[in-house]
Amino acid sequence: MAIPIVSGWLRKIKKFNRWTAKYIKSHAGGKQHSKCSYYLTFFWAYFVKHIGLDELGYYHYIDLSPEERKHLVPRRENLRFIRAVNNVTDTSVLSDKMKCYAHFKDYYKRDVLAVAPKDVKSKESKDAFVDFVHRHGVIIIKPMSECEGKGVQAIDATRHSEEELRAISEGYTEGYLAEERVEQSAFMAAIHPESVNTIRINTVRYGSDVEVLWPSWRVGQGKAVVDNYSAGGISLPIDKDSGTTLCAISKNGTHFTTHPDTGVQLVGIQIPRWDELCGQVKQMALRLTDVVFVGWDMALTDNGWVMIEANYEPDNKAWQMTSKQGIRKDFEVMKRRLKVK
Repeated sequence: MAIPIVSGWLRKIKKFNRWTAKYIKSHAGGKQHSKCSYYLTFFWAYFVKHIGLDELGYYHYIDLSPEERKHLVPRRENLRFIRAVNNVTDTSVLSDKMKCYAHFKDYYKRDVLAVAPKDVKSKESKDAFVDFVHRHGVIIIKPMSECEGKGVQAIDATRHSEEELRAISEGYTEGYLAEERVEQSAFMAAIHPESVNTIRINTVRYGSDVEVLWPSWRVGQGKAVVDNYSAGGISLPIDKDSGTTLCAISKNGTHFTTHPDTGVQLVGIQIPRWDELCGQVKQMALRLTDVVFVGWDMALTDNGWVMIEANYEPDNKAWQMTSKQGIRKDFEVMKRRLKVK
């Protein structure tokens, strides 16, 4: 038994050493930190505080003050908390995108075609997909089980033959959701028209009381049809009380005041219909009985806010990185109120 444990630790140490050496090589120039300081700081954070190597890079952990480091909540700790409060089983509303759509259909406010893995290759499903695309002209298709924008693409009926459309649908072997494309409001489209620029807003439910936490706006770049931060988009943390953007930053650490493609102002702007959004996600949270903490992805249309999807294991790394504010204070309040150790 001891040999596998030792072997696992050796692999972890080797991984840590490789990552740290690479990080020092690319970041040490001109910094006021010695190589020893890098190594010891990262060693303590990774092996003792359980902060992931990618998080150490995203947060520029070496440059944070002791107080700033203290307020960070590592992804591992965040996930442990969420799994303690969210009782997601195969029968849960949020266990897959098909159940979620059925439960929140009135908040989606658009046509959706859901195809289970077992039906992907059937003639009926492929014909239904072709008909769906032709009926709506442009649709969005997304894998049933992926996240962070993986596998999401826009399909334009004018650019594909029927045979090509059947092949596209058949390629989603784990099932998919095809959606009528959301026509976002002029305000959102002016920022980046190629992607639907959504708000990620978290809710925590204490019985009949729901609180909004750590909202952020995701905006696409270039020709991307997804706005996800992990897929190259720009993330903008939002003040939850006023609905005003605090800053704008991409995954590679580039800061923006205006959008690089459209030149539209990003920082210090008011998200329209903010109180309406907060009220709507609170209503949605109260529809769930087995899930306490949810990350909602919402889009603004001319007719109000529509639901894109719900996430029962939302990652709050982007908020902490972009806002430069650790979520520790709110996190400990949640744990205490929900009696999670």
